[in-house]
Amino acid sequence: MRIKKIVDKLDDLDGEKREYYLSRLAVVLTTSSKNSLMNFQRNFLEREENPHDYEKFKKEQNKVIRECIKMETSEIGKDRRHRAGKRTFLLDIEIPEFPWVVINNNHIIF
Repeated sequence: MRIKKIVDKLDDLDGEKREYYLSRLAVVLTTSSKNSLMNFQRNFLEREENPHDYEKFKKEQNKVIRECIKMETSEIGKDRRHRAGKRTFLLDIEIPEFPWVVINNNHIIF
């Protein structure tokens, strides 16, 4: 699936399907984008009165994902990606399937 298609579907993805596509997207993001997403998640859980409000979490997480993608495609993002040895981030990049990753009892096996 192409990055643009995942971004376009973010608001409609739930459950295991969301987890699957976001984990695929995370593979192609720079460390700074992944850190931004992890910081968002930690801060959301710490600041919210009801951190179990999945729809609010998803909506806010989607904003952060879109901001990260904007950064990845910017000139600064291009420089960060180059320094990290990653190719230029384009929305039409196909994210490959990862047949060597197996999820078994919530553990990822490579």
